[in-house]
Amino acid sequence: MVLGLFKAKPPLRGGRFASLEQASAPWRVRPAIELNAIAKEITMLRIYSVALDICRDASRIAKLIEKHDTSLANQLRRCASSVPLNIREGSGSFGGHRKQRYHTALGSSGEMLACYDTAEAMGYVDAIGSEARRRVDHVIGTLVNVLRLRR
Repeated sequence: MVLGLFKAKPPLRGGRFASLEQASAPWRVRPAIELNAIAKEITMLRIYSVALDICRDASRIAKLIEKHDTSLANQLRRCASSVPLNIREGSGSFGGHRKQRYHTALGSSGEMLACYDTAEAMGYVDAIGSEARRRVDHVIGTLVNVLRLRR
């Protein structure tokens, strides 16, 4: 089975065959490609943990909003849960599907901020903490950068 990994090469000039090292040269490039893919995945996993943090923030805030407006609280929960779900799904997708999942996560992140603004404007909650907003902005900024790089 090991022999199946190498293709037979025609003789080189002078009647000599390509060395085994030359035949396997493309395999030496592969680890660098795999490391780049792993590095991109690690970046998304870091954002994934921040996305889970914004879900925790949203859950706490939704409990306060729910006392006044159950519909807005449910909307906040739905868009907050959409962010990590789409980031995780996008991390396992390719091409246009990956881009679409990240776009959806980006839209849901913006929707979370709109829910926070609406709850404040309606007087359901005091000003949402800057730390909760900073985490959402961090996710938005990262997704914008990732989508910009994938054009």
